[in-house]
Order: sequence, then structure tokens, then C-alpha cells
Amino acid sequence: MKILLINQGYSDNLGDKAIKYMLMVMLKKLDHQVEFCGFTQFVEQSLEFSNKKDVSGNKILLKLKKSLPVSLKWKVRKERDIKKILSKMDNNFDFIIIGGGQLVKSNCYFPYAMQFWTDYASKINSKIVLFGIGCDQNLSTHEKKTYIKAFKKCENITVRDKASQNFLKKEFEIECSYVPDVAFSLYNYVVQNKNSKKKDVVVMIYSYTTYKSHFRHKINIKEYYDRWIEIINQHIDRDTFIKLAYSTYEDKIETYNFINYLKMHIDNKVKILNSDTLTSLLNILGESEKVITGRMHPMIFGVLANCKVIPFSISDKIDTFKQEWLLNENEINFNHINKTIFKKLNEVLD
Repeated sequence: MKILLINQGYSDNLGDKAIKYMLMVMLKKLDHQVEFCGFTQFVEQSLEFSNKKDVSGNKILLKLKKSLPVSLKWKVRKERDIKKILSKMDNNFDFIIIGGGQLVKSNCYFPYAMQFWTDYASKINSKIVLFGIGCDQNLSTHEKKTYIKAFKKCENITVRDKASQNFLKKEFEIECSYVPDVAFSLYNYVVQNKNSKKKDVVVMIYSYTTYKSHFRHKINIKEYYDRWIEIINQHIDRDTFIKLAYSTYEDKIETYNFINYLKMHIDNKVKILNSDTLTSLLNILGESEKVITGRMHPMIFGVLANCKVIPFSISDKIDTFKQEWLLNENEINFNHINKTIFKKLNEVLD
């Protein structure tokens, strides 16, 4: 079959890149012809500083843009870009797969993107499924209405955690199936360095701006940094080497902001390591004993690399992952998980 895969794989988030990579690999193994398009991000982004434009400038214009409703910004900024991309494509797909990733989210473009892509599938008479998605649980009434219209056009919805499964049933009366996060399938590509493990701790601080604005936490940056230092102190000894790493561009910026404050409050050796790529991050984790992170995919990468994972509680998603995976870490069968994901993907396309 000819399949269009849609997710956030073009973003500067290594978790999204891992999802895109593994789904492309699996779909090709199933002998499908696959094309890719971004969900809301349509140009490949990296984590290199040089890849980013300076967004400073006209502060009045920036303030005006921020004040516009998200739905209007979607129409003006994103929908136009998608239509340009689609005008250059064949637009003749047997199946459209949206996923995986946390694609049911509040206060962002995602509800309107979901509506656009499901409308597009209807327009070209293509079957469409949501695969391995996660759900935020703080949707507004308007966002719920937007999502439900999109969900009704989907042949199948598969979620990556039980909390999302329960949420869709409670809020939308949708029965959906469960599959582990696609990133777990990276297990076969991770080099296990059990003999070269060092007593190092990898610290992956989460962007303060996102922490405060998206999750609406009321905390100043000093209090935020102090919380990280408190957790770090709980998991190191006098000789522990602290490696700072990141999996998104915004977290990278926060890492460079955090390091001097950390050095002022801790005596251990601290260094920022380059984790601009998935390979570099996996290598760092593979040689370390522990990882402290507030993002789900670095937690998965840590489990795959045989690290002890210490979650920094950012959201319900992180707490859910802790309950479903970290409390039973020693019982995880990666080969079984990989087969389950592959089988489920094949089933939804049948």
C-alpha cells in the first residue's frame, strides 16, 4: 500500500525523531511504500545553535502575535504551509497514519492540525488511523469539540499509555486499543555498554519557560533550579561526574542557562555534553549509571541503555510512565514489546 505517515518527526525533539525513524523502518519492513509529512512542523529541525534564527526584533509585533487566538495563528501560519506541500505531492494514498507522540494536546496547534489532516483524508478518500498517540488531559471545551470531530473520521485509534486510553473513554466515549510507545523498538539499535558503565549521572533539565507556560506551574526560576539541585543531590556522591544533556532545542538553551547556577551550588565535576543527535544521546546514556529527566522519551532511552531512571515530575504523562514502566523496570521484555508494536501496526493496516 501507499502510506502517508504524519507526526512531529521534523521537530527538534529527539523523541519525535526516534518515533519517525522506527515507524518508517517498520512500515518498509511490511513492504509498504511510505511518504512522510510533518504534523505541524514541515521543515527538518536540528538541535544545533546555528540552525535557529534569532527571534528577537520587533517586540510589538511579537506581542501582537502572542495575543492572537491559536486557531487563527494556525490558519495564518501553518495551514497555508501544509497546502503548499500537498500541492506538490501525489495525494493518492491508500492509508494515512498519524502518530505516534503526544498529539492530543492543549493550548497549541495540535487540535487544528488533527482536524486538518482528518479532513484531508476524507477529501482524498483515504483511510486514516491514529497510532501510538498520547493525550493531555487538560483540554478546553473548544479543543474537545475539535478533537471529537477528527476522531470520528478515524478507522482506528491506538494509544501508547493506559491513562490516554482511560481519558478517551471517559471524555469521548471512544474505545481504543493500547500499544507501547514506538520508541521502545529502538532496543535493537542500542549498544549495551554494561561493562563500561561509569558512576556518572546524566541530568536533562526541562525548559523552564515550557514548564511554566504550558503546564501552568507557578514557580520562579530560582525555585525551579533549586528543585533540580535537590533531586541531583539525592542521587550523587562526592565523586560523581554530572553530565548535562538534552533532547530538545529549548532544553539545550536551559542547560546552558542552568550550568553556572549548578556549579555555584554543587562541588562535583559538571560538564555539558553534546547530545544534538539521537546517537550521541544514546551513547552518553549507555556509559552512565543514572539519568534524571522530565521528558518521557529520554526516560525510554535511559531504560533501553540500562540506566536507572529518576523522573522529574512535569506532568501526568511523566507520572503515568513511572507507574506503567519504571516501577516494573526489571520485568520489561524488549523483544516482546517490539513484536507487539510490529504486530499492532500490521493489524491496523489490515
